[in-house]
Amino acid sequence: MKRPDAYKVYLILTFASSGLFAMAFTATSLYEAATAGLNPLQLVLIGTMLELSVLLCEVPTGVVADVYSRRLSIIAGHTLIGCGFLVEGFFPHFLPILLAQVLLGLGYTFTSGATQAWLSDEIGEERANEAFLTANRIGLVGALVGMLGAIGLGSFTSTAMPILVSGAGRLALATALIFLMVETGFKPTRPEGSNPFQNLGGTFRKGLLTVRARPALVAILGVALFYGIYSEGFDRL
Repeated sequence: MKRPDAYKVYLILTFASSGLFAMAFTATSLYEAATAGLNPLQLVLIGTMLELSVLLCEVPTGVVADVYSRRLSIIAGHTLIGCGFLVEGFFPHFLPILLAQVLLGLGYTFTSGATQAWLSDEIGEERANEAFLTANRIGLVGALVGMLGAIGLGSFTSTAMPILVSGAGRLALATALIFLMVETGFKPTRPEGSNPFQNLGGTFRKGLLTVRARPALVAILGVALFYGIYSEGFDRL
């Protein structure tokens, strides 16, 4: 079976991902406060856990995309995000929801950057830039569809249902990507025949050394961390 063009796959992925994300997060705050009964401190801790997970996992998951496979990183990311939403929707209690934030943060970092890099590898930077602009518009439409879907589901079922549907939809999306995504333009950074785990560790160490050697990068990471923690706390409350 001939697989679709990477350009079309990226647009489909953007629409579906934006819609599913909006569907879940439209209901999340109400679900956590009203259904799970979380207090203000727990809500802030949940937001902080999400931001910390993204910060701590961004470099290791980026190494996977650069050293092993961008396609694998993207599929793994959407799978983890789907599992995170399912855990949160099925278990309306503080600790499971806290665990769900780790899965969501880890899954997001697997897709962050890897999706754009995969598209550029497959169709070239010039055509990829065109796709990014088109995808922004499509993503907005997908988000609107997702929000309307969340309102409909939440009105006639429960606040957990949009989160559960989003999680299940994300797993279905990850499964579809296994059959739709091609990876012909990717060139791993590891030498051929070398141990992939050694290369993962080596690339990770080089990244840490690069950050430590440049104070500006350390400052950027620090600002991102504290801004993320602040914004999550403000948003949750």
